[in-house]
Amino acid sequence: MSYLGISVKEAINSINNGVNGWFLPAIQRPYVWGSRYENELYICKLFDSILKGYPIGGLIIWNTEEPIPYREFIKDYLPGELPKLVDKGLHGRKDKWLIYDGQQRLQTLYSCLKHTFNEKGSPQVLMEKNFHFTAPLDCHIQFTTVKEDPCSIAFEASKPSGRSL
Repeated sequence: MSYLGISVKEAINSINNGVNGWFLPAIQRPYVWGSRYENELYICKLFDSILKGYPIGGLIIWNTEEPIPYREFIKDYLPGELPKLVDKGLHGRKDKWLIYDGQQRLQTLYSCLKHTFNEKGSPQVLMEKNFHFTAPLDCHIQFTTVKEDPCSIAFEASKPSGRSL
């Protein structure tokens, strides 16, 4: 077994990709982080961990040619939305990678950073700038709402002395 470290951008760009794409096997439970009580608190904690450089766990990904039913990740997440399985003719494709552990984290990152989450916009600038979500461990991360769009979450990283990074 081998381990490979990748950036958040690399992971997100692999999701639903037409070549060597990451997908969800049909046996995976539905996405639940988005519908749980105080979901934005859990999402902020995920981003807080990433920004502080804490590990957020590994993924279990299986590359197989077996004809296993699978579905795509949800692009624009809305509570209660259940994605449909991909066409049966694609189940045996050789370049599919099935996510068996990590769906909740990946779906959250995918919707929040590249698409929409509960109809809230995405900060695509982070993706375009190849932002790896690394910050010195002594940084303070603060999440606040954006004045123009109270549903959006912004963050500011600063050193303990109060100077912004």
